[in-house]
Amino acid sequence: MNKHFFVLIFLFVSLNFVSTVSANPGFARKFGTSCAMCHSGFPSLNAFGETFRDNGFQMPGQDVGDKAVKTGDEKLFLEPSLNFAARVDGAISYRNDTNTHSDVGFPSLVKLFIFGYLKKDITFYTYFLADEDATIVGLEDAYLFFNNVGSHPFDFMLGQFQVTDFVYSRELRLTHQDITIYKTSVSSSNFDLTYHRGGAFMFSSEWFEIDLGLVNGNGIGLTDSKENFDNNSFKDPFLRLNFKKESLSLGFYGLYGEDQDKDTKFKNRFYRAGPDIRINRWLIPLDLKAQWLFGEDQNPDFLSDPGDSLKINGGFIEAVYYAGPEWIGVLMYNRVQVAQKPGLNANALTLNLTHYFLRNFKTYLEYTTDLEDKGFSHPEKIDNAQIVFVLAF
Repeated sequence: MNKHFFVLIFLFVSLNFVSTVSANPGFARKFGTSCAMCHSGFPSLNAFGETFRDNGFQMPGQDVGDKAVKTGDEKLFLEPSLNFAARVDGAISYRNDTNTHSDVGFPSLVKLFIFGYLKKDITFYTYFLADEDATIVGLEDAYLFFNNVGSHPFDFMLGQFQVTDFVYSRELRLTHQDITIYKTSVSSSNFDLTYHRGGAFMFSSEWFEIDLGLVNGNGIGLTDSKENFDNNSFKDPFLRLNFKKESLSLGFYGLYGEDQDKDTKFKNRFYRAGPDIRINRWLIPLDLKAQWLFGEDQNPDFLSDPGDSLKINGGFIEAVYYAGPEWIGVLMYNRVQVAQKPGLNANALTLNLTHYFLRNFKTYLEYTTDLEDKGFSHPEKIDNAQIVFVLAF
């Protein structure tokens, strides 16, 4: 592992002696700004970028209707052109958990973004994804966003989104390594804390935020034979409370769900809840994020006699250091513990060093080491190292 890892380091250093200039994909193209206005290194958002997103992807003080095509119909808003963008990811990697240790995988992921405005404060945003194994995943994020409903600080979104985006958006992370607790499914229904269909209501003030939503709770798969997306009538509620002051925010997240087997109709009731904290560039250019969740599934295998419930807890800690406009370092720790299913346990540390050739073209060297003890349920360590290339246009 060490020999191959040092080869990757040499390749990474050799590739990164290139100057940085600015470019303008996506929203930057539309509004004629640099990507650096919203990103502290894409895809991670800076404070202005978060405000822009929470404002329905609108510039403060601007009315998108000012650039509408003059149709003579006050009820019809059309932009002069559609808004498109694309992202491509690929990697040179080394891993020890398959017979093929080294691999070239470029491209491994392609996203096509589409966004548009129906009028001021009404936005639609989506992207189409072709994933790593060359399959067409389809639409993931795809939602209609209503900003400042009734001219009040209330927002509403309807569509497909990740139920933990209100705490930490997986799509904005700087690492290839995922947030393990969000992706861990412990039941036969495969419920996890990623994409679902539903709606969410959001309120924000200077020091307080509240997000409240309802989702189907069974992901964003296809309809059944009767054209229902959900397999039961119950909708899963979730809540996020966040208190913020200057560089510090403290939050709490909770979700309660209910699912049922399509054949037996036996139900599984479950919850996930826990605190989170963020310290944003206090004294030094370092962002700290952490969340810990506790959960329980009452009948994860949809049995007539469920017996003992299944408990899960886990979370992540992430530190992002901004060394300058061209270099970012990330340290991430993931932990998941499932008492009755130790094969789902995770204990991993990730190191990431990212360099930006351009505002919209970066490469990073990432190494993830498996800290979980070897045993019957975890027969081998799974370490991996990779150089990843990401470009957007």
